[in-house]
Amino acid sequence: MSRLFQRETSMSFIHWRQQLHIGLALQRFAQRELGTNIAADLGYESVTAFIPMFRRMLETTPARYFGEAASDRK
Repeated sequence: MSRLFQRETSMSFIHWRQQLHIGLALQRFAQRELGTNIAADLGYESVTAFIPMFRRMLETTPARYFGEAASDRK
């Protein structure tokens, strides 16, 4: 199953799931939802377990990501 998934998506299931989580989290952070709720809904035990994955994928924390995005709009 994992080889089929890799062949069809050109990525591992774990990487695909992380991409999905980042997309969902970005939408919810943009709506000003709490990080603790987002992390819990995505299956993380805490926001401190979620942030390292976010940082690995986007090379910044959610607070910095949205702080930079807000400053870019000015």
